[in-house]
Amino acid sequence: MAEYQKRFNERKWKAYMGFADTVRGVLEHMQAETLDEEMPSLTKRLFDFMGQLWIVGSDEVVDAVVRWRKVGQEHEAGSADPAVLVTLSDILIAMRRDLGNEETSLTARDLLSTFISDIDRALSEGSSSSLRTRD
Repeated sequence: MAEYQKRFNERKWKAYMGFADTVRGVLEHMQAETLDEEMPSLTKRLFDFMGQLWIVGSDEVVDAVVRWRKVGQEHEAGSADPAVLVTLSDILIAMRRDLGNEETSLTARDLLSTFISDIDRALSEGSSSSLRTRD
């Protein structure tokens, strides 16, 4: 059973890292203003992740992905809307917990601060006041 769990966790790690790499790619292409050109490749990578998520993703990660997709449907594709970014960060936090960092104290704001210079301004421009205090 220990060998099975090890292989399962390795697959989970690979799937989650693939998602994180896709997110990094989206952010890079948004900054370089080449997102439209790269969207087919990034979409394929996202679909590859979804297939892995169905098998190895924890309930919490799957729930976070569903919330992100629902919020994303309300906004333009490739949007840097705070609501989309916060729910995206929630996925990454759920992944951290699922990979064993259950006591993480990082918040969506913390993760967003790694690539948004003025996080307070960015979140205050959102349409929901709950974005400014979400953890």
